Amino acid sequence: MRVVSLVPSVTEIIISLGRVKNLVGVSHSCILPEGINLPVLTSTFVDTYASSFDIDTKVKESYKEGIPLYKLDPKKLVSLKPDLVITQSSCEVCALPENEVINIVNKYLPGTKVVTISPVTLGEIIDSIFYLGNLLDAEESAKCKVEEIKETFSKIKERTKDVKRKRVVYVEWIDPLMVGGNWLSELIEMGGGISVGSPEPGSFSVYTTLEKIISESPDCFLIAPCGFGLEKSLREAENLLPLLREYSEVVIADGDTYFNSPSTKIKESAEIVAHSLYPNLFPDFEYVLEFYKKFPRVT
Repeated sequence: MRVVSLVPSVTEIIISLGRVKNLVGVSHSCILPEGINLPVLTSTFVDTYASSFDIDTKVKESYKEGIPLYKLDPKKLVSLKPDLVITQSSCEVCALPENEVINIVNKYLPGTKVVTISPVTLGEIIDSIFYLGNLLDAEESAKCKVEEIKETFSKIKERTKDVKRKRVVYVEWIDPLMVGGNWLSELIEMGGGISVGSPEPGSFSVYTTLEKIISESPDCFLIAPCGFGLEKSLREAENLLPLLREYSEVVIADGDTYFNSPSTKIKESAEIVAHSLYPNLFPDFEYVLEFYKKFPRVT
């Protein structure tokens, strides 16, 4: 089966299942293994290296003016002759909108199957791994991946069952401030925390204010901006960090790789959350220290 994946998390899952051979095209945001080069079918005018404020401003301007954030190259898509095109419907800011993909495929490749994969909870992420495994004749690989993830989840739950739970605010965007939803609240609860200030699991991220997140009396601010790696997240939070540390410890993590993508990396996401909250309970997770930085409260 020839597959075009326009969703970075789907591409990650396909690769982790050992089915990179099925991929014939990807989006500009998809990360491929070293030595693997595939046609890129999408592009964006948004400068992903810009600040969170500038990116937010550009996105809002594009919506106001009716300018699409992303473009899909129909000629390149046709030339690849895919059997399947995979898109998403969770976030029009993160990737090409579902309806636009369907319209282009129906116009230029009538009859080609389009599948939408948009998990927003841990259970749905696991379901998507099984689904792609079945689709690509990689059922055994999918089963092994899911067993590995569930084993990690069980280990974390067992070790944190008797802890005094920390109140955690998860910040998914810095300027303007947004608190994260989706599966992150579940990861925080699993890791021995209480998710405060965020929407219910499975809900989308929402705008908030500095006053509101401080009023939640958190024990920890977990900052992992969508699309930002650790170094950029540290730079973006530079001005905010001293203020937050007056009220709580602060953890800044690699959101792009481990927090914003509903893929097999939820295993590492869970380990980062658990270790950052209770490092003494998880000495076997010390490898995750390279993916986050912790700043104690200043008293």
